[in-house]
Amino acid sequence: MSKTSRLEIVQVARAIAILFVLVGHTNITFMKVYRYDWFNIGSWEKTGGVDFFFIVTGFMIYYLYHRHIGNSRKAKQFLLKRILRLIPLYWLFTTAVIVATQLILDMQYDFQTIIKSLLLIPGDPVLDSAWSLTYIFLFYILFFFYLITPNLMRLVISSIVVLILLVEVRLLPFLPSSYFSIYLVEILGGSFVAFISGKVNDERGWLWVLFGLGGYILGWIDNIYGLMPFEPTVTFGLSAMILMYGISQKDKVDRKIPILLSFLGDASYSIYIAHGPFLQLYILLLLKWGILELTSPGTWMVSLMILVTFSCCMTYLLIEKPMTKFLRRKLISDSGPSSIPMPVPMAEQSTFK
Repeated sequence: MSKTSRLEIVQVARAIAILFVLVGHTNITFMKVYRYDWFNIGSWEKTGGVDFFFIVTGFMIYYLYHRHIGNSRKAKQFLLKRILRLIPLYWLFTTAVIVATQLILDMQYDFQTIIKSLLLIPGDPVLDSAWSLTYIFLFYILFFFYLITPNLMRLVISSIVVLILLVEVRLLPFLPSSYFSIYLVEILGGSFVAFISGKVNDERGWLWVLFGLGGYILGWIDNIYGLMPFEPTVTFGLSAMILMYGISQKDKVDRKIPILLSFLGDASYSIYIAHGPFLQLYILLLLKWGILELTSPGTWMVSLMILVTFSCCMTYLLIEKPMTKFLRRKLISDSGPSSIPMPVPMAEQSTFK
């Protein structure tokens, strides 16, 4: 892959995945409000969307910054850029939800929940999607130190992976799973895929893509029949790594993709952060106006998904993009890589991951 490659197929994958997750979250909302379940997706334990985006995040970070390993100045720029991309929009929508909950629902969050949410401390965040940001930010910190002292951090990261795996098999139950989580291993796995892909030219890219998709299909079947003896995260995590490897191999050749899909890929973080609040707002309005019964739930679902997607895209154009550009211009002289994918939001850790 060239240093200037935009990774167009990755853009398509990000766009499709974020829309797929939006379908799932809209379905969960309609199950609660309308008891309407589209294709029984609401009963699935996981869809694998978050696993794929964790893999993509780790992949893109390594792909864009591996050439700066050992450069402490670039390491500081990296961490500042990630903070400016991650935090302002997240804080903006967290604050908006806190205020709206107080004004519209006459409810309020306790001070501890607000502080933990703003600082990305594991718990029950104000924004449901924010639970995954904890692992993204932890990965950023690990990668920051890796850029400064790679030899030491290889040992540290390897040790963390071993500890997490021991926690997963319940051999170290005293370690907090909220920090020692398999999701952090998935993000690191994405970086490993980027490392391998950069060393290998594999002409069987589409074959690996098919293998990855096949793993996802098996995972979805297992959601229904419970055939596999291990956790769904294992199935989706490994499948996402295989899928990412195949995509990265095909992306070594410049390609043109539909502008809309490319744009949705760029706007994926705004969709990630804003889709939950917009969806809840529109549902409340429909209930208040009493018009949900005017047509079928399926029609409303499609209409709301289009409306939410449009609202999130406008958030990207009018808020995220200019705000990030302004902050970087003021605080960072070297713009550097900026198109970093974010994880897809999940409604709850216990359901529909």
